[in-house]
Order: sequence, then C-alpha cells, then structure tokens
Amino acid sequence: MAMETITLNTFCHRDKDGFINLDATMSKFKANLKAYIEEKEAEHFAMLGAVDAVFDKYNGASISIDALVGLVAIQLNATPTSYKSIAMRIRGFIKINSQMVNESNGSMFTWGSHGEIMRGPK
Repeated sequence: MAMETITLNTFCHRDKDGFINLDATMSKFKANLKAYIEEKEAEHFAMLGAVDAVFDKYNGASISIDALVGLVAIQLNATPTSYKSIAMRIRGFIKINSQMVNESNGSMFTWGSHGEIMRGPK
C-alpha cells in the first residue's frame, strides 16, 4: 500500500441519509492504518537485513554514506527507475537509526569523524 493522502469527505462512510457513520469510518481507517503499519514494518526489516548484509560482506569496514546507500540499494534490487526513491528511504533509515560515535545509546550505526558509517553494537 503506497502512502496516500486521504480526503475525509470522500473517505468517510455515510449512512443512507448521508450522515457520517463514525463506527464504519473508524473501522475503514483502522484497516487502512493497520495495512500501512505492516508495510512500514516490512520495509524496516527489509532495509535492516540489506544493511546487515552489506556490513557482513565488508566486515569491520567503515563505509561512506554514498557507498552504503548504493550497496544497500543493490541488496534491495533497486532499478534505475526506483533508485532515487529507494536511496532516499535508505538515507532516512540510516539517519533515524544512527548517532554520532561519542553517543552510546545502542544505535545500529555510528558516524565516523570523516562522515563514514560503521555498524554499531548488534
């Protein structure tokens, strides 16, 4: 399910008199939200697996962010048409799951002093 913008006026479930049925609308929203959450969780674990595969292949290496994004995109079977979108999501994933080296908060990735990335504690 691709992220989409909903318009409440058309999303709401209406009864035969044209009034919004709150319970039916909430059920519809809950089903859509559940599918969205499942999609995002699947994407997270796919991205995590791809990043792990890259770090496993280059064990102990620090990798520049651009190289890491490219290598992870290959793991995720990016195509020339999907690369830009996938690369943006990979960068976001890395940013969310990383911190500077001198912060010890259990992040997945750490940043080196020259902008390279290393795997954090597993």
